[in-house]
Amino acid sequence: MWRGRALVLLGIALSAFNLRTAVTSLTPLLDRIGDALGFGTAMMGVFGMVPTAAFAAFGVATPAIAHRIGLERTALAAMGLAAAGLLARGFAPGTGMLLSASALALAGMGIGNVVLPPLVKRYFPDRVGTVSSTYITLLQLGTILPALAAVPLANAVGWRSSLSAWAIVAVAAALPWLGVLWMER
Repeated sequence: MWRGRALVLLGIALSAFNLRTAVTSLTPLLDRIGDALGFGTAMMGVFGMVPTAAFAAFGVATPAIAHRIGLERTALAAMGLAAAGLLARGFAPGTGMLLSASALALAGMGIGNVVLPPLVKRYFPDRVGTVSSTYITLLQLGTILPALAAVPLANAVGWRSSLSAWAIVAVAAALPWLGVLWMER
């Protein structure tokens, strides 16, 4: 019954945890980052608008992407984009690069927002409620934990490492999708 689905469940769970990390790991550090990169409250407002714009734009584009390359490859691409953007944020030399890297990470997360529910329905039609509840719980944990950890992590290792650390979660979320695609071959 669970044969072949455990890896998908792990992919869904890790991906769900990852869907808000780009937003909530940045917000508590914006003052510190603004001081370091030289931007003020207006740019902080722009950073606040990017998640909504990315989620909207990629929410619209995702069905076409998934139709073209498949749900599993789309989930893998989503976590790849998220990982690349999250990692790049820690190396941003200026505001433009930080904004671009954040948009890249959020593009992946926007794709993930749309692709994960159909994956739940495809692989767990007999457990949609249970898997969806797990998915939503992990999404909420992925919203809360980065916000709680951002400042202590920045105090310990610097804001750049605090931002980049979340790329580890995105890479971990990509690995089960690689396994699923490998098993399908």
